[in-house]
Amino acid sequence: MMNEIFSLTGLISLITLSVLEVILGIDNIIFIGLAVNKLPRKDHKRARIFGLSMAMIIRIIMLIFIGYLAHLSKPLFVLGGWGISFRGMILAGGGIFFFFKNLEGNQKQNLQARGRF
Repeated sequence: MMNEIFSLTGLISLITLSVLEVILGIDNIIFIGLAVNKLPRKDHKRARIFGLSMAMIIRIIMLIFIGYLAHLSKPLFVLGGWGISFRGMILAGGGIFFFFKNLEGNQKQNLQARGRF
């Protein structure tokens, strides 16, 4: 286990995950800061601490859950000679989601370029 973490691939994965966590943390701070400003002044500190704590707890739970799902590589069923695992379905679903989000973004850019959006 420790050898995998300190391999080149493991270190790159760790750095990538750390950078993403910092970016998401900054996003949480900005969003919570904007939301807290709508509360009465006396509740700002308590709401900020609660919001950041819940964001951290939920992110940790989600990372543990994703780590668990990533290890579900045993095929659930066979389709056309291919073993379909839960991990494979999640990866395929994510790929399909990003594909359609990209199409949506390209369509908006094309409409903006033509002056229709």
